Amino acid sequence: MFIHSIKKQTGMFRLLSNAILFTLLGVILFSCNPESPEAFRLIHLEGEGNYYNLSSSGVGYLLPADSASSTAMMIRPGDVIVYNDYFIYPGVETGFRFSEQEGILYNHGLLYSIRIKDTPGWPLLKMELGSMDLSSLEQLCFAGDLPAESLPLVKKIADVNPCAGLYFDKWNSDMADILNMFTPTWLSISGISLDDFAVLPFSPSTETVILELTDSLITRQLPPVPGMKHLIMADTKGIPAGDDSFLSQNPQLETVVFSDCMITDFGFLSPLKKLNSITIINGGDSLNLDFLKQQKNLTRLGILTDHADDWSLAGTQENVNWLVLYGDIGQGDFNSLVEQMPGIQVMELLQCDLVTDLNALTRLEALKALTVSDTLADRKTPLTLGGLDYISFPVDVLDDSLYMARLKEAHPNAVLVPNEGFCMGAGWLMLLVPAVLFVVLIRRKYFSGSQVKDGCSC
Repeated sequence: MFIHSIKKQTGMFRLLSNAILFTLLGVILFSCNPESPEAFRLIHLEGEGNYYNLSSSGVGYLLPADSASSTAMMIRPGDVIVYNDYFIYPGVETGFRFSEQEGILYNHGLLYSIRIKDTPGWPLLKMELGSMDLSSLEQLCFAGDLPAESLPLVKKIADVNPCAGLYFDKWNSDMADILNMFTPTWLSISGISLDDFAVLPFSPSTETVILELTDSLITRQLPPVPGMKHLIMADTKGIPAGDDSFLSQNPQLETVVFSDCMITDFGFLSPLKKLNSITIINGGDSLNLDFLKQQKNLTRLGILTDHADDWSLAGTQENVNWLVLYGDIGQGDFNSLVEQMPGIQVMELLQCDLVTDLNALTRLEALKALTVSDTLADRKTPLTLGGLDYISFPVDVLDDSLYMARLKEAHPNAVLVPNEGFCMGAGWLMLLVPAVLFVVLIRRKYFSGSQVKDGCSC
């Protein structure tokens, strides 16, 4: 389980429901090419707990314990989803149905993840696992130091499914040996110094790395990870301003996410010419967006900060088709960005209280998905946008039966997902596994309400 270690705090959407039964039975593609970064799709998620997209805005949905409810979430290739204390790498799957028991996660009744931990119950669980079908296993979690005499089981798992994702809650003496057994699709490590990370063996099959470094100030380069396309970093305390070398040995990177960071100068991203997705969740001083001038290929941009020095710099990214905005962006800057990014397909407005008029969105002929959190001041414009595929509005909006009827008439094929809101002003809360990532602050506000999707209430 994730245990709460308060470092700083951020937030996420919270969805409370009694039953959400979407009729989504597969994948809605927003692009003709499923391999391209622009191939947005919706995945169907079912099972008690919270969900959020670690690779975009970190927002998600909390499903109640007493329901068999489901939800839907937008992803694109390479995205990592968090479900409770597990990382989910969707791949090509179209839907998940999770259940957990005694440190084992099941998907549609099949073994999906095992948590190896040094507890009194582990020896018995290890014996049970020894006779189980391991072919469906997608990930292996090391919660603490490796229990004695567990390496043979780990080796057996590696022989059956060498591509299983791995995450470690901290450095341990067996980490290098374990990494040599696998060719993991993704790797997550928390509580490790950059020096220790640099001497680990890396498989060219590892496309995603999720990393929380212990260094108070990063003064050396991240070592080359040959196959890494997606880097997600949390709790990054500092990189010297003007030092552009940190990621220079990984020029192949396509996605970067920096969360829980106190960095205000991201000039070190300038050597990365293949980036197509940048998400920054910043709790520090005013964020300098000047680094965006060096990026030419971004198709997804998420700027989640209370203070940005010049929003117009984001307008240089005219190819963006997934835009996430937060906080103090004003109406004028919002209008300008929409005008400069005519290809936007996915728009997320998170607690953008100063944006009260959404009319600028009517210019976006390709718009397929719209999320607005906290307050929907303009209820008229969403009804004029044409057929959206995905809509997430505050629960009080979707609890209005008359407005819901009008939304369904305007967007008959849309998946409608209520959200409670987004809060990010007070700092950050790290959820670790037991010390692994990611940031999310659940707003402690409970509500009751209903939302209808094809006659189903939630």
